[in-house]
Amino acid sequence: MAALQNAAAIARETGFDGVQLHAAHGYLFSQFLSPRSNLREDEWGGDLAGRARFLLSVVRAIRAKVGGDFPVGVKLNSADFQRGGFSFEDSQIVAGWLDEASIDLIEISGGTWEAPAMANIEVLNRTSILM
Repeated sequence: MAALQNAAAIARETGFDGVQLHAAHGYLFSQFLSPRSNLREDEWGGDLAGRARFLLSVVRAIRAKVGGDFPVGVKLNSADFQRGGFSFEDSQIVAGWLDEASIDLIEISGGTWEAPAMANIEVLNRTSILM
């Protein structure tokens, strides 16, 4: 978490206009949010609050480091469109928690890197990705 805090602070110090955390498309934050990929049984998994803990902890840590006047955004799935995955209802709840954590911007997207639902392209053939 310290590395993300420091990266945000460096972005601010070097003149960037803000930072954005990518919590969509199957990347790390998205993996924590999804009940399909986050099978943890500790405080970082389980119910939605546990699965969102990682993202919210990082958001709060970055906000503490960069202050309230530096924009912090999150790219969040509206849903991952996977059976049993991160749902639209989950997204609405997490968006509320992000708002409470003083996020300045939420960019809504959807899908995973394997099935980018919001990109309006056909599902990628998994075998071609692995070759």
